[in-house]
Amino acid sequence: MDPLIEFEHFFQQQTNKYHLSLREFSKRINLDASTVSKILDGKRSIPKSHAIKLSEYMFDEKHKQDDFVRAVIARKNDVKKEKLKKTSLKIKEENFEYFQVISQWEYFAILNLLKAKKLQINTQTISKKLGITLKRTQQCIETLLTLGFIEQKNDSYFRTVKSIQTTNEVWSRALQMAHAEELEMAKRKLHIDFQLKDFQSMTFAIPLEQLSKIKALTQKLYDAIDEISEKNLENAQEIYLFSSQLFPLSNVNVKTLTNEILQ
Repeated sequence: MDPLIEFEHFFQQQTNKYHLSLREFSKRINLDASTVSKILDGKRSIPKSHAIKLSEYMFDEKHKQDDFVRAVIARKNDVKKEKLKKTSLKIKEENFEYFQVISQWEYFAILNLLKAKKLQINTQTISKKLGITLKRTQQCIETLLTLGFIEQKNDSYFRTVKSIQTTNEVWSRALQMAHAEELEMAKRKLHIDFQLKDFQSMTFAIPLEQLSKIKALTQKLYDAIDEISEKNLENAQEIYLFSSQLFPLSNVNVKTLTNEILQ
């Protein structure tokens, strides 16, 4: 068990479900907001002194509570190793605001909604289009304003950057959380009329040295979709998410793979 990932999942679940700010969440778990922010940023470990109480907030099962406490203690005792690991994670989640934008779907949905030139985008429009509360909408807007990704003119909002890209690093905790949320969202959208969605999958056999070709094809598809979107912004009115998953069903020993295959 990785206590930081478990804590981040708990943070995302609670803030989304109850529409909590960082300060409100921190108050609920009896931790200083700056401490919580540093934990989420990867700048400090979870305090040992708070591990037991925090485990009780996070888990109902006793064995999971014990596993979490042991993991916190083990991680705390290996600070040097953790710091070395962090140096390889040069990604755009180095502060709390960036972490939110990458890991929570509403932010990129809002940023893309602001591309729709046919719509006048304000908090009410965003809330109605995305099906989120006005409070949650305002929280997201404030974060995007803080980062300088958008600006406000009168009652409307506008993008200040043309495109925003996240890392493809496999170790990005923010991206792992984002992918997990996308899968949950896809499950919630299964009931939508088939004319408005497209769910497909296929299982196939392949030599590992050909895996990079499959990834390249996927990237070409993403680029093509992006091109279609950019050419039709004048009439855009809806926001879609295209997500793909490619993973082994057989047991693959990662240590045997070369860096070329993994890229």
